[in-house]
Amino acid sequence: MILGVGIALCGACNQHNNESTVLESEIAHRPLTVIGHGEITGTSKDFQGNQTLWLSELEICAINGILIINDGVYGTLDNIEAIAVSNGIVHINGTIVESRPMTPQEHLAKYPFIEEHFPIAGHSVKITSQHRSGIQRRIFSKVSRIVIDGLQVDISPEELVIDSSKRVQLSGSHAIEISPTQIMVGNNIVWPETKDTQQAVPGYRRQEASKPDP
Repeated sequence: MILGVGIALCGACNQHNNESTVLESEIAHRPLTVIGHGEITGTSKDFQGNQTLWLSELEICAINGILIINDGVYGTLDNIEAIAVSNGIVHINGTIVESRPMTPQEHLAKYPFIEEHFPIAGHSVKITSQHRSGIQRRIFSKVSRIVIDGLQVDISPEELVIDSSKRVQLSGSHAIEISPTQIMVGNNIVWPETKDTQQAVPGYRRQEASKPDP
């Protein structure tokens, strides 16, 4: 599916409200009218043709043939001829339509995971996140620090340290998988901590973060 965008500000504000801005645009070759929401603040289109328009507090997406507005699903584009949004109320083909929540598959399509692989300190490290901008990597003398969506992981040849408090001793080369919700060493989950962690991971030991002096 090829998605097109045409952007033009319309001066027909008096047709709706003297204080409203009327924006005429297009998404997935469907005419789009937005009333009372200012200018387009950003657009994007990925290599699959999925398209997003940001208009003030509105996020309007055409993803895999469906219309999503602010994380609410408004149906398949095949059944849509015209879209209008006025003060948060969505009109499809001239009729007010209520949204439904996104399914897990639709959520993943809108917020795809980004996967990156690094050789770090002799280990094979896979990092998974939903936002590339949420992954930071810094290298110190013998330690590489990964910060992913606020979770800090320090990796050295001998040790993995999570948020400066949880430690896993490493012997030899390991496959390490890091995501915002889980860290694995080999086939073992080392974070979040469970009662089985100590038995599952050889060399596991936990060290509480030191408290600042009063």
